Amino acid sequence: QNLQTKGGAALAEGVAAIAGGAMTVAGTAGKAVGQAASHVAGLMRSAEVETPNEAPAASVVPAVLPRLSEYRIAQAEKAAANFGQEADAFWNSSTKLVALRAEMERVARERGLSVQDVSEKMKPGGDFAELREKFNDAVAENPDVGTRRKAMDKALDSYVRQYSRAQEELLNPEQNGNPHYDRYKERLTRAHENIEQKAAGVPAFANDKGELDASHFEKLKEAVAKIIEKLKDVAKEFVAIFKGKNEAEHAPEP
Repeated sequence: QNLQTKGGAALAEGVAAIAGGAMTVAGTAGKAVGQAASHVAGLMRSAEVETPNEAPAASVVPAVLPRLSEYRIAQAEKAAANFGQEADAFWNSSTKLVALRAEMERVARERGLSVQDVSEKMKPGGDFAELREKFNDAVAENPDVGTRRKAMDKALDSYVRQYSRAQEELLNPEQNGNPHYDRYKERLTRAHENIEQKAAGVPAFANDKGELDASHFEKLKEAVAKIIEKLKDVAKEFVAIFKGKNEAEHAPEP
C-alpha cells in the first residue's frame, strides 16, 4: 500500500506513537526517552504543508516502510531474557557474590532505596564504598567473572540492535491504532523494562587501572539516547525534504 502523506503528517503520527508507546519505559532512561520522542514528533509535525486539493503533493516517504514483526519482538525478548539469565548466573557464580547481593538488598530495604540506587552508589569514597570493596574482592577471586561479563555484554549488544531496529520500524504510521501492533509494542516495553531492571542491579566493574567502567545500565541508557538522536536526525531530514519539495512546487514562474 502506497503511503500518501501530506507534508509528512502520517510519519509524524508514527513518531508520536513512539512517545506514547513502546519507548515510554520505566526508569530513568524512560523519562528522557519519552520527552525526546515527543520532540521528534513535534519536528515531524512542523513539516506539514498545505497543498491545493486539486493537486496533492506526492509523498516522498518510501512506498513500503518496515513494520514491527513477530521476529523482531521475539529477538528483542530473547536478548533481554539472555541478559537476565547471564546476570543471575553472574551473581550465583560464587558464595561471596550471593552474600553480597543479599546484603545489597538488605541495605536497600533498610534505607528505603532501590537495589539500583545502592548499585549506583557503590563507588570508591561513596555512600557504599564498603560494598564496593566487597564487590571488587568477590570479582577478583572468581575465575568465571570474565566469561559472565562477556556474556552480559553480548546479550546487551544484541538487545540494543533489535531495540534500535524496532524503534525505526515503529515509524510506520500504518501501525497506529492497530491492536496487532499494539500487542507488539507492549511486549517490547516489557522486554525493555526487564533488561533495565536486571542491568540496574549489576554494579560497574573496575578495570585494570582501578577505575570504574560504565555499568551495563549506563551502557543501556547511552544506547537509548543514541537511538533517540538518530530518530531526531531522521525527523530533521524529512523536514528539510518536505520543505524543499513544497517550496520548489510553489515557486513563482520565472
